[in-house]
Amino acid sequence: EQSRFHIQNSWLFRSLGGFSASQAEKQVFGWGGMLSVAGKVYKRDNVILQGTIGEGIGRYFNDLGGGSGMDVGYTTGGQIKAIPMYGGFLAYQHFWNDQWRSTATYGFLHANNYSGAAPGTFKQTQYAEGNLMYRPGGGFTIGGAVLWGDHAVQDGSRADVWRMHFVLQYDLVDLGN
Repeated sequence: EQSRFHIQNSWLFRSLGGFSASQAEKQVFGWGGMLSVAGKVYKRDNVILQGTIGEGIGRYFNDLGGGSGMDVGYTTGGQIKAIPMYGGFLAYQHFWNDQWRSTATYGFLHANNYSGAAPGTFKQTQYAEGNLMYRPGGGFTIGGAVLWGDHAVQDGSRADVWRMHFVLQYDLVDLGN
C-alpha cells in the first residue's frame, strides 16, 4: 500500500467433488490466483488492472452467474477434471474537473473446456464500458454508461449486445471524492 498505488494478491485452494462415468465419487483439486493493481497516473486519474487464473474456480466469476456448474467438467473418457479459466479487466478513470468524471473498462473471461463439453457450454465473454458521471455536490451523482458484451459457447456460436445504463445516486456518507 503506497500513496500512489495499491497491489493485492490472493489465492484459493479447494477440493471439488463429482461422480465419474462409473458413478464412483471422485475428488479433484481446484486452485486460483488473483492479482490486482490500482494506481494514480495523472493528478486524480487512476488505472485498475486485475487478472485471475485457476482451475475449478468458475463459481467465483460474475460472467457465469455463480458458476453455472463450471467448476468441473468431464473428459471424453469420463474422468472428472477441474476446468481451467482465466480472465481480467483494465479500467481507466479520468476526472475532467471536480464535478465530471469518466471511466473506460475492458474485461474478458475464458474457459478451457474439455473436449466432452456440450456444444452450448460457456467458452468466453468480453465486455467494454464507457461512462460519464456528474457530481454536482451534496452527495449526489448523476450519469450514464454504454456497455457492449460478447458471449461465445463451445461450438463457436456467439452473440453480442449493447446496453445503456443511467444512474442517480445519493451517498449517505460523503468520503470527499
